[in-house]
Amino acid sequence: MRTYVRGDCLSPEAQTTLTSAELKQYWRVDDKELPIGKPYLRRRDIELYEKTSRTC
Repeated sequence: MRTYVRGDCLSPEAQTTLTSAELKQYWRVDDKELPIGKPYLRRRDIELYEKTSRTC
């Protein structure tokens, strides 16, 4: 299962590499809670991505 976290809720170590705009976006995180991939501006964007990226 994929986990998404708002940038300002990431660990302090992860936040140091993000800009102020990126702290307001949602990030997919790995098992160590480090951001991976590209950020999403809104939670709705994540839902749309998840729906379209599934393979049947």
